[in-house]
Parts: sequence; C-alpha cells; structure tokens
Amino acid sequence: MSGFPSDEEYLDQLYEVLKDDAWVELQAQAAKLHDPTAAARKAIAAGEFKQNQFDELVETIRESLTPSLYFRGKFIELLKRTALSMLEPYRKQLESIPVGCLPTRVLNAGAYRTPGGGAVILLDSGVILQLGMLVRSYFAYYTWNAPDPFAAGEPYCHDHPRIAFGRTVQSLAAYSATGDLEHLRAITTWRCPSLPVYDQAVETFAMGIEMFIMLHEYGHVALGHLGACSMMPIRMKAGGELTLYTNSQLQEFEADEFAFKHYSSSGMRPTDVAFSCGLLFHFFNLADLIRPPQTLTHPPGLARWQKIKKLTPLSAHPDSWANYLDETFPQLAEGLPRL
Repeated sequence: MSGFPSDEEYLDQLYEVLKDDAWVELQAQAAKLHDPTAAARKAIAAGEFKQNQFDELVETIRESLTPSLYFRGKFIELLKRTALSMLEPYRKQLESIPVGCLPTRVLNAGAYRTPGGGAVILLDSGVILQLGMLVRSYFAYYTWNAPDPFAAGEPYCHDHPRIAFGRTVQSLAAYSATGDLEHLRAITTWRCPSLPVYDQAVETFAMGIEMFIMLHEYGHVALGHLGACSMMPIRMKAGGELTLYTNSQLQEFEADEFAFKHYSSSGMRPTDVAFSCGLLFHFFNLADLIRPPQTLTHPPGLARWQKIKKLTPLSAHPDSWANYLDETFPQLAEGLPRL
C-alpha cells in the first residue's frame, strides 16, 4: 500500500479539506470573549466540579473553543474509549480507526474508507455543540405544564415562556438544515438563570446521543458496510475525492440496531438509550421538514425511530421520557419554515 497516506494522515487531510472555514473563524471570535480560567472557577464555585479538577476543566473549556484542538482532542478520545468499552467483541477490529470531529454547521457524521483500504470516522460539531441546548429546551418545553421527575414535581424551567423553548428547538433544527447563523441569533433562551451551567440530566442524555452516533458509525465498519456499499465520489476543494457510501436503508437500520443493542447492554437503561435515539431522530425529522434532503443516504428519521421502539420495552415503562416524544414533536413541527 506504499504511496497512500496512513489512516491517521488521511484523517488530518480531511480536516483541512472539509472544515468550514467561516465556522472556524466564528469560533475564534467567540473564544476571544470567553476566559477558560474564569469559566472554570465559576463552575467550581457553583459546586459543579471539584477544585482538584480545575486544570483539567480549563483545558477542556479551551479545547471546546478551539476547533483544531477539539478535532482530535480529549473529548473525542473519551467518546472513542467509552464506545470501544461497549464493543469488546469488535474492539481489536475497531480500536485503530482514527476518529475526528470536524468544525461544521451541518447534521452529518460518517465512516469512510481510506485510500489504503482502512477506515476513519468523522463526527461533526454541527450536532455535538447543539445537543445540550436541544435536550434542555425539550425538557423545558415538555414539562412546562407537567411534573418533572428530575425536580420533585416542578417544571424543569420557567425562565422563558413555553413557546420560546419550542422555538429554540425549531431554530436549532433550521440551523442544522441550513447552516444559517440567523437561526441561532433568533434563539432567546440561551441564558436560564435558574439552571446550573452543568446539568447532570442534560449532559447524560446529550452524551447518550453522541454515544449512539459514535456506535452507529462503528457499526458500519464492524458489519462490513464500507466494502459493500455503492459509492458516490465527492470532489474536494484541495483536489482528490472523498468517497461517500450511499448505504442502503437496510444497512442504516442495521447500524442503528448495532448501536442500540451494544449501548443498552453496557449498563445504560434501554429506555434512556431510546429517549436519546428518539430525540435525535425526531430532531432529524424537523430538519428534513425544513429542507428535504436532495440525496437520500439515510432512511427518514421517524422510520429509524419506529425501528428503535420495536427494540425497547416502552410499554412496560410508561414514565420513560421516550414515551413522550411522539406527542410533543408534532406540536414542534407546526409553523416550521419550509425551504
């Protein structure tokens, strides 16, 4: 295989070719307004972290504000290690696969075959950086008039009107579908004084979504999908091609099931995994309603959710958050912009 870049080198090349330069610049401007040291001290003073975590917390915050560091940084390595711990039968096959997180503004992730016949996995900050806000806004929207099991019978947050939290979910979906920052600027619920900066429930479910995405991409490799898919070459800015695999719907469903079963067997409650999956797939559906995809490389989000529900004993757990999604998201689909 001489003459081909290593898988690690290929992943680094993809960063340079596929990163969203405008998004990188916006993050650089935002980083100038945030002091990682001050933010870490504030979080420790609020009791969200311990004093002995100060140095690590500063580094983590700085990494989150710097795309080149975040691309293959501590958070992505943690996500990779955690996912591999759930995939013991496949660990030797998968642990050498490089993983990176591109600075992009679109909903996307993928496992890609490299020129040398290996594989790399690309995640994207377009999803990851929105997940906490998505989970928090959904909690506030759904529990506005209903008891919240996380807060002793009280609504999750009344810092803003219910409709504002609903519009936040819609705006996040519109931003994910278009990459237009005006949708983020329209959000009025960024600051909720009654909520902690770090909320364990929010982080648990947001991490659950990230973990499911990661396990799904590992599933494509473990199940041999990269060698069996039809291919769609995409010309890259700096020359050459990136081969996208237009997986059949069956293979996408197989990767979803792979991810769900391994995540559920890791000790995480299947109903909690189902909530993370369902929230993600309903969110994908909102984005597709706003801007229908021109190329169907994945099944519709709601079809994927129906498959996950069949793997989950939701009827035996009527209080699971996963049971509420189907009644809530049709309300959020009303009044969406169509592009």
